[in-house]
Amino acid sequence: MAVAGNFAYVADGYSGLRIVNVADRKHPFEAGAYTATLTSAQDVAVAGNYAYVADWSGTLHIVNVADPAHPFEAGHYSTPGWRG
Repeated sequence: MAVAGNFAYVADGYSGLRIVNVADRKHPFEAGAYTATLTSAQDVAVAGNYAYVADWSGTLHIVNVADPAHPFEAGHYSTPGWRG
């Protein structure tokens, strides 16, 4: 999980990347999600308008999260590691 600004970005396995608005800590809500090209999201880091999602398949997905309600893949990198 990574937190940036008012959002928490959660690598949620087969449910992909979940973007949770945590501006009101007592009432968080899901602002958006990205699952389109993910096999199983394992970890996430956020910098600026991008979430970097490590996938179980050995791929790093770069997801544009400038609009948390409509995230989309900006690019990806297939690592030389194991492919499930």
